[in-house]
Amino acid sequence: MSQTSSQADGAPSEVVTLKRQLAVLEPQNAELRKQPAEEKSECLCLEGQVIHRLVCLTDHVKDHIAEFDRRVMLGIDLDDDTSLNDPEDNRKYRSYKKLVTWCPSICCGFNNDATGWLICPVDYDWNDPVVQQGIRDYHPDYHVTAHSWPAFLYQDEKYDPLKPVDGLFKGKLLLKTFKYTFTSPTSAEMDNQEQLDPEMLSWQGCPKQ
Repeated sequence: MSQTSSQADGAPSEVVTLKRQLAVLEPQNAELRKQPAEEKSECLCLEGQVIHRLVCLTDHVKDHIAEFDRRVMLGIDLDDDTSLNDPEDNRKYRSYKKLVTWCPSICCGFNNDATGWLICPVDYDWNDPVVQQGIRDYHPDYHVTAHSWPAFLYQDEKYDPLKPVDGLFKGKLLLKTFKYTFTSPTSAEMDNQEQLDPEMLSWQGCPKQ
């Protein structure tokens, strides 16, 4: 009987303690609501952490792309990521779908024949299948570094190792980009592109802010 009465006496004190804690937390909660939303850079940092945890670091991105291509060839429903009996293949395909969501340009770069031809270093011949595969496989004989000059910088994507300056910074896409930025979008769409030289780049200066 005495134990029951002591429990009844303790209940009101617990309620009072909880109310006191709520009274302390409510102002703090109100202050947190007034704070501005996180900046986009912080959100991108979180997205990077998600991608880091999403894909096994021992897998190449090309393996996920190959799994997608295989399902397309087999006519498998692309909305179903559990249709195969092999859980490893299902995991690769789920990783591919997530990567496409977070990184829409996953099928560009050297994984795409058109963009690979443009950014291929002038030291290599992108038309050679061995070169393509070597670059995509990170082969030590086909290094691509920050010191590599991509083909799109040169006029008609042609590079002369004996005259490395000839045609440099006169690529068609590069000139279009220059005109679009410093003159007008209309001039960038003109077929007869002017041959701009470094002197023009120097006196044009920076675009107005």
